[in-house]
Amino acid sequence: MDNSNEALRTNSRLTQFIIWFLFIAAGFSVGVRLGTRRAMNHGLGVDDKLIIGSLVIYLGQCIAISVAVSADVPISNNSNEGSNSFMKGQYASVPLLILVLTLVKWSNSAFIRQLSPKQSYRKSVLVLSTIVGIWLVSATVAGLFQCSLPTPWDITDSSRCINRLSWWTFTVVINVITDIGLVVLYFSIIAKLQLSRTRKASIIMAFSTRLIVVGIALGQLATFLSSKEPMEAVASSLRLPLVLNQAVLSSSVITACVPYMKPFMQSLQTGIHRINNTSAFEDELMHLPRQPLSSHSNDTPLEYQGRLSRTRQIFKG
Repeated sequence: MDNSNEALRTNSRLTQFIIWFLFIAAGFSVGVRLGTRRAMNHGLGVDDKLIIGSLVIYLGQCIAISVAVSADVPISNNSNEGSNSFMKGQYASVPLLILVLTLVKWSNSAFIRQLSPKQSYRKSVLVLSTIVGIWLVSATVAGLFQCSLPTPWDITDSSRCINRLSWWTFTVVINVITDIGLVVLYFSIIAKLQLSRTRKASIIMAFSTRLIVVGIALGQLATFLSSKEPMEAVASSLRLPLVLNQAVLSSSVITACVPYMKPFMQSLQTGIHRINNTSAFEDELMHLPRQPLSSHSNDTPLEYQGRLSRTRQIFKG
């Protein structure tokens, strides 16, 4: 029995270490992001404030999940007190987890709005942000009322709970789809930047790191679905689904900060400046009064279009 308890305490300490290590890594990445903003003489934007908010909520989530882990609950022969402590901590952490992911997605969406002034991208961002908001409300409400009152955290009796596998599958799948949507928007904007192929490739790689979150989330879902008993999904020897949840949070925050590193920010600013200038120039051309060709003009329509095209190229250069 003593050996079993000692192994349990060792697993608990290891899990605690992983939880807080992942949080510190995320906090460091946010610090680097804000430091880069300051070094480049930029004030805090909406996207930065959202990422700071996500880190604060993430801290609360880590505290809640640490309380759950410290309960030291084995898979079999659970004490009622230990089981309740574990389930309460895990129950409290889930809404915070979803809120962190939502704030990070909204931060990414705000950044996309800064990258391109085009109305089509702004509409796409609005649609994606709305979907994320609906996901936040629906997944959180389902999580808060997953089991009957007065003990909605007690998942030991599945007859009084919703289908938790379906609920968590919905939560993860929408999380993955919206992340992929963000990456697609990033790529479509970057493809139009006036940059060399090398710089463009490096920026694409920076934004591609978001796909790491997708991979971890799918791995977490696969682990959760493979669990046969309710308590097994939240109280395994190393609590693998729980640890993977923390990995999703940490990687989500970190990958949202990678594009803000100074080399990527400088390249983005250069490309965006060129695109904005070109767009403004073309808008001016569109609003110029159209002069009909007269007998005094030496330009044919083809020659006029050729001169206009060369002027645009010079402006882009």
